[in-house]
Amino acid sequence: MTDNCFFSLSFVMLHWLFAVSLTLLILDLFLSTEWLSWLALTIFAAWSALLFASFGLPVQWIMVAFILALAVEFALYYTIWKNAVRPLVMKLFMRGAPQEILDDPIGCVGVLRRGDDGSFCVKVGDLLYRVDPQDCEHFAAGERVKVIALSKGIVRVGREQSAA
Repeated sequence: MTDNCFFSLSFVMLHWLFAVSLTLLILDLFLSTEWLSWLALTIFAAWSALLFASFGLPVQWIMVAFILALAVEFALYYTIWKNAVRPLVMKLFMRGAPQEILDDPIGCVGVLRRGDDGSFCVKVGDLLYRVDPQDCEHFAAGERVKVIALSKGIVRVGREQSAA
């Protein structure tokens, strides 16, 4: 290692790759986007693999190091980061923030509303979902219900279980 250069990337550039990767992961804590995390993990895997180039390994071994680093990083990301770190940060720093609306409303509690055409919809957070006509005869407008199924944009609802 006489010229401090790997694949024409200097140590300074490698440190920038590491810094960008960590910055993207920290941004991911607050933005909650998968693609940002994947970009950060890919950059971090590239950084890890390029460090192996300092040992004078052939390109094939550097690619193996990249693939192994990426696999380990994804495993750690989905076991530790998403299940422990992100919920902890959300609990500590985002206490007063409004709850995120899920794309999958199953299990959420909402309020039934009657539309102008007489059909029912359930309001979960800020979103409205059409209610299956079979469920409409069992409930009245303004009643709190729990979403139990979702199919093609139409939800099935059931009675909200009250805490005893």
